[in-house]
Amino acid sequence: MRKLWTRVLIVGLLSLVALGIATLIESILPEGVNGRLQGAAVDRLLQIIANAMLAVTTFSLTVMVTVHRNTSSQFTPRAHLLIMEDSA
Repeated sequence: MRKLWTRVLIVGLLSLVALGIATLIESILPEGVNGRLQGAAVDRLLQIIANAMLAVTTFSLTVMVTVHRNTSSQFTPRAHLLIMEDSA
């Protein structure tokens, strides 16, 4: 769980599970509920979320790279590994 690729894999699998559940629930919902959300509204919401996530991701990666660079040059290799394994 401390590796970045495992978290990405878990989130990807959970999104596929959510897609499958949404497909199953769609057939159960009444017709009036299915037509309430339009594609344009959902597209706009996804654009807003994507823009916010891009800003946060860019900031987080900048912080991670700065910490990685500083710890690799200023501290011992053991301290560097401990900082890189910290998930907080």
